[in-house]
Amino acid sequence: MNDRCERIALNTNGYIVVGSEELMISVVNISLTGFLAKIEPTVLIPTVRELFQGISEHKLIEFNLHALSVSGLCMMVWSKSISGQFLTGFEFYESRYDSLMSKSKRRFYRQAQALKGILRHEGLTYNFTTTDTSALGMMVYVIGPVGFKNKEKVTFEIQEKRMTGMGEVVWLHYDNDKNNAIMGLKFSTLSNL
Repeated sequence: MNDRCERIALNTNGYIVVGSEELMISVVNISLTGFLAKIEPTVLIPTVRELFQGISEHKLIEFNLHALSVSGLCMMVWSKSISGQFLTGFEFYESRYDSLMSKSKRRFYRQAQALKGILRHEGLTYNFTTTDTSALGMMVYVIGPVGFKNKEKVTFEIQEKRMTGMGEVVWLHYDNDKNNAIMGLKFSTLSNL
């Protein structure tokens, strides 16, 4: 990283998402513009080459530095292998400090985003609007009741993002008037239209 800001050395853990792979990281130091981290190889990402390939498909990477209450999106700017670990420099693209993060159940950054799409389940179609999205899933709002429950799979399509896929309903409840469904979907598959 070509960083002119002062870097603060620290030893804290965090997470990044590369595609659908969640990786634990150990932060070495941090500045106002980015952070340096060690990443353990995994079965799906055993070498630096695979790390670069995985990240090149997903330019922006979600991160969560839970102990610092900082999450957001970053870009990998360089990486090399040292003693079987990846030493990787990340530059912040979008980050936020959230003092309530330690109380949140969410491990990753969610982007507040209103996108319109269609859910399909057992021959029925439901229009929805997202309230927030992440690399792992999205929260959606459907006007009216739905004919599915928790743990069921639904297909979805978001024309604006040219995205389609299948998701599992991880939670579902209705608004205060008990008329409209609000649910969390965890992505099972994702592809471009």
